[in-house]
Amino acid sequence: MGAVYDQHAALTYAARPPGEWNRLEVRLEGNTLTAWLNGDLIHDHVEIAPTGVNPIGGAVTDPGPLVLQSWQGTVWYRNIRIRPLAKLSEQDEGDEWIVLFNGEDFTGWENARDPAKRITWSVLDGTLVTAGECTHVRTLDEWKDFEFEMEYKTTPGSNGGVDLRGRSQIQITGPEGDPKSRWGAGAIFGEHDPLASAAKPNGQWNHLRAKLIGDRLTVYLNDQLIHDNVQIAPQDYETFLPGPITNPGPIVLEGFLHTVAYRNIRIRPIPLSEGVEGVSWTPVDSFGPDETRTFAGIEMT
Repeated sequence: MGAVYDQHAALTYAARPPGEWNRLEVRLEGNTLTAWLNGDLIHDHVEIAPTGVNPIGGAVTDPGPLVLQSWQGTVWYRNIRIRPLAKLSEQDEGDEWIVLFNGEDFTGWENARDPAKRITWSVLDGTLVTAGECTHVRTLDEWKDFEFEMEYKTTPGSNGGVDLRGRSQIQITGPEGDPKSRWGAGAIFGEHDPLASAAKPNGQWNHLRAKLIGDRLTVYLNDQLIHDNVQIAPQDYETFLPGPITNPGPIVLEGFLHTVAYRNIRIRPIPLSEGVEGVSWTPVDSFGPDETRTFAGIEMT
């Protein structure tokens, strides 16, 4: 279940029992495919090729339709949609990405500990620079599923972080200390060690990119994978927001100790999971044999 037919076995068995709905998400770029089944990564940037049962012909990178198959037995499909990536590549990325820091002032941000108080950080040469201990800022807007990226720079002894949805922190420190601990550079604070020690020396800019869908998080630091679709939970810490990890929340930048600088901060909301998780699903055993259902206005019996 979930294999790329005759080419790649699934990384894990993620199918639900018969009679329960499964959720499949696929990203196809050229001949490279990534897929999630019920939130679990089952194919990670695998290369695909046409198979012997390909009914269309041609190269795998040629445009083509989506084909739903039914070889035997009964299979139900629903909530079927697609988002063309080719269209995005023809646009400026700014049409999709939202710039969170304008490089000039704190527009769109507030004091995370007390919104009534002013932000004590500085804006210097297009960067956000922390001030003092335990000073944090947060976005006014909130998001659910998204890709996020920024650059940051540390100084000796500095300690910061980025809190996704205000509830789960990617730790930001210099390379000193234990690089592979739950409190080291790139760790998910208190939850997950990073897979690799990827932080640059103090004084150099680091590039952080994260993708959060539901309670699953993937993170790259300086182009090295440090968290691979790990499951996260809300953390019991005074600055984190209450509520389930999957609730929408802000981006929080922390200034815990000494000086951390942040720049090139942006986010891209992911609409793929919106509307699907919130759908009121009908149990499969309630479908009658003569029931008429409609997809895109076409009646199906």
